[in-house]
Amino acid sequence: MVHGEIDVQVEPDLVTVRYSIVDVSPHGRFYIGLAHLAFLIAMTLAVFFAPGKHDAPSMWQDISASPITSSGFFVPLSIILAVFGFLFWIFLRIVQAGYPGDQKLECNGETLTISRIQWFDWNNKDWITESYPLHEISRMRYGVLLSGKGNSIYGLRFNAAGRSYKLFPKLTTRKAGAILSGLEALGMVTDRRQRQRKAVAVRRRKAQSLEPIDGEKKSR
Repeated sequence: MVHGEIDVQVEPDLVTVRYSIVDVSPHGRFYIGLAHLAFLIAMTLAVFFAPGKHDAPSMWQDISASPITSSGFFVPLSIILAVFGFLFWIFLRIVQAGYPGDQKLECNGETLTISRIQWFDWNNKDWITESYPLHEISRMRYGVLLSGKGNSIYGLRFNAAGRSYKLFPKLTTRKAGAILSGLEALGMVTDRRQRQRKAVAVRRRKAQSLEPIDGEKKSR
């Protein structure tokens, strides 16, 4: 996991969050990704060449011994491609969420602007910037970016224009609270605010259900 510093600035009319890599060069992310990719290829090859149970032939033996048009060729090949595709999907999730480039978020009460370095930009200079009106932002929350055995990486998550965004890995609970409070003050409806509103509505309905009706009041 690349270590980054997260700077949070909350002002009355602006919230700014900046994530900056501090312990490795941008090229370091390339070598990290290369190591993960090598591990992925090794795992795929292990599945491809490993013999089956009870000394059954490996997928490689089945494919090499079967004609191209036969099921003995297509079935093992389809399985190995599916395994590689699944492992590659996991690889992308890990390296993009756990080893990102610099990131920045700004909210001025009208729009939310996200700026990120492309993962494959080893110079850490090519920023991609996207802006959305606040009403297009949904499910703004502090949540899990990446989970593994006994360990999870938390950060800021939200949806916008049909896309899911994950920012600021290893964001602490304290900083997340400051960010969400600042965004709520600027008019953004976060998951936390929605839960608070639902809780208030439930308490009101319970209170109303316990109030005696007019007839009961008069009889008393």
